[in-house]
Amino acid sequence: DFNAMDQDGALDFVRSCQKNCKLTAKGVQKAEQTIQEKNLKGADLLKCNMAADARTILGLGGMDAINFAEHIYKLQKGPDNKPDGKAVDVKRVPVDMSNKFDPRTAEPAPDLTQLDINTVLWVHWSEGGLGSTGVFFAKLPQGWVVMKPVTSDSAGEVYAALLGNKMGIACPQFVVPSYEQQPGLRTRLSLAPQSNPEDRHRLQNARIQGFVIMSYIHGLPLPSCGMAVLPAQSGPKILQDVGKMLVLDMVTNNHDRVPLAHLNMGNLANIMVEGDIRQPNNNFRAVSIDQSTICITHEENTQKYRETVREAVQDVITGNLTGKALIRAKKAFLEGTGAEVNSEQLQHLCQGVRDGIESLRALTKDTPDVFAVTLAETKEMLQPVSVLDNGCLSLSVDFVATNATVVLQAAST
Repeated sequence: DFNAMDQDGALDFVRSCQKNCKLTAKGVQKAEQTIQEKNLKGADLLKCNMAADARTILGLGGMDAINFAEHIYKLQKGPDNKPDGKAVDVKRVPVDMSNKFDPRTAEPAPDLTQLDINTVLWVHWSEGGLGSTGVFFAKLPQGWVVMKPVTSDSAGEVYAALLGNKMGIACPQFVVPSYEQQPGLRTRLSLAPQSNPEDRHRLQNARIQGFVIMSYIHGLPLPSCGMAVLPAQSGPKILQDVGKMLVLDMVTNNHDRVPLAHLNMGNLANIMVEGDIRQPNNNFRAVSIDQSTICITHEENTQKYRETVREAVQDVITGNLTGKALIRAKKAFLEGTGAEVNSEQLQHLCQGVRDGIESLRALTKDTPDVFAVTLAETKEMLQPVSVLDNGCLSLSVDFVATNATVVLQAAST
């Protein structure tokens, strides 16, 4: 019984997982350390039925997180799972699986413009998104969506997503409930069944001033599956998709992904791998999430940033795999996913960047005022919530358009 399991029982369970679910010795050691540091018990292990949660709660990475989550999921599911030839008694684990969020089976709502937000069937809170409020996965009659608490930064996220879609980059769709719908939406989310009832109070966070609704991506964050998908036949396509995202990131100054033109560690969790990674196929694609548009107002810092962009683009165009930009990117993949990206894989990333630059060139040629048009679309979409509309004031068409020019010119040098 997980709910009756104390810390010693939790330690014994993870030790048994080296045999029962192929948890590596390193993974067992990490889980033991985390259980002892956080005083985790059986009820905490029960929450690790998704790779992202196994990573957050136990600190597991790569295939360890995936295998452990799969093991917990099977134990919850019922006696069909028979490790060591014995049926698992899970009757004492009161988990309602009919609507419970599970990335393996959750079906996205196909059309965000046709949602019934008056009926919320299930809510699952997760860390992530912009700010410390996290995000709420909500099951509606039409399927799963993501409810994101709004901040002034949300305008930059929506702007970058709209621009990314025009560049042929897979980005989530957004809709914004009306001003009249916002208070009732929070109430319905609060009253709906929760994956973890203790998360219900998060909806009372004073920082939550409203919600935007984002399409749910059926898949896993790259850090949770990178070791499985990057070395496989799906690797080249995923890396090319990521390369295209990096062009968008240079134009909008989004530093929270792969640090090709940014001097930080990056955040590969903002790359989703869409598809079922348990299936050996090449139908995966990388989807850009949590992008941002950060307009620098200090002239000297703006020039420094654009010089870094020029250097990054030139390294990619010339295939300089030992240049600072691609060394940063390679390090980010290793530290973020545990997968070491070799020279051939870096070439696929570079090809994606080159493809993204050509998409940007074609877009600005066909629609010279695309950056102004996208800002107008962003304002129209966000008008129902004042904090979102005000966030548009920090967006500068000139800043973004000039960044695009820098990218295109550097690619032509």
